[in-house]
Amino acid sequence: MAQSILLKRSSVAGNVPGSSDLSLGEIAINTADGAVYIKKGNNDIVAVHDNDILHIDTTNSRIGIGTTAPANLLHVDSGTNDWPALFKSTDAKAGIIIQDTNTVNYLISQSYTLSIGNQASLHANNLNIKSTGNVGIGATAPSQKLDVRGGNIMVGGYGGGTDYGML
Repeated sequence: MAQSILLKRSSVAGNVPGSSDLSLGEIAINTADGAVYIKKGNNDIVAVHDNDILHIDTTNSRIGIGTTAPANLLHVDSGTNDWPALFKSTDAKAGIIIQDTNTVNYLISQSYTLSIGNQASLHANNLNIKSTGNVGIGATAPSQKLDVRGGNIMVGGYGGGTDYGML
């Protein structure tokens, strides 16, 4: 069953079609700013591409969100918004992986704990910060403001000196 897709265009920058401008299945392209719009079944008009919101720099293989001049592979410019990104999971754990050629590290939110380190879950080898403010090194459930387990704490060596002390 073949159907035609109709295309409408505007050459006025910032011109966004209204619900009455498009029929279901039509696509609108704004040739001035590169925006592309579709009409959904509930009559909402949705921008599927808007150069000011999402910019794809094919020359440098970069994506810009909120910028038309991405400086990195992924560049998010939130303007005055203090929270430029939200990473959300629908289960009890969410995280971000940071990796270079020989190291993988994780930033994890799990069980009311922020865990930072090279383990992909709450682990004693990570730095663990509970929602209570307690910090654990060598502890996944720190019971004090600073809970260090499994080794010594070195103190000293300021200014390049070699005078260290152990707690």
